[in-house]
Amino acid sequence: MAKRFKLEPLLNHKKRLEDLQQQRLSRLRQEHQHQRELLTSLETRADEQVEALARANEGSIDPLGVQMRLAFIDRVQEDVEKQQVVVEAAHEQVEDSRATLVGLLKEKRILERLKENDAIQAAAEAKRLDAALVDELSMTRFSHRQEAS
Repeated sequence: MAKRFKLEPLLNHKKRLEDLQQQRLSRLRQEHQHQRELLTSLETRADEQVEALARANEGSIDPLGVQMRLAFIDRVQEDVEKQQVVVEAAHEQVEDSRATLVGLLKEKRILERLKENDAIQAAAEAKRLDAALVDELSMTRFSHRQEAS
């Protein structure tokens, strides 16, 4: 019967935590990408409005129209600034999750090395016991031959 690694439950737990953390990191990366896309969309909208304002002012100037466009541009710029904060927060979450995953991977690798070392020691112990048994059998045969002669 093979010797069971004493820390196997802990190793299995670390593997489950690693899987969960990888899933979490994947979700956070997707969310970060989504937030970046929203930011890009808002920045594009702001640029388009500035260009539209410039085109609208090529001919005669409508003060009310200019004022409305400027208010809209200001509002979009505020949205851009808010979205930049959201994107940065999402990025920080991704980095925190990545750091947690790296820590879990290191802990799991340590446990895997301990398991490998335990298996090597168990194999060496089994080999030593087999050698002792062979020696014992050889001694028994030798003593029976001595008695028989």
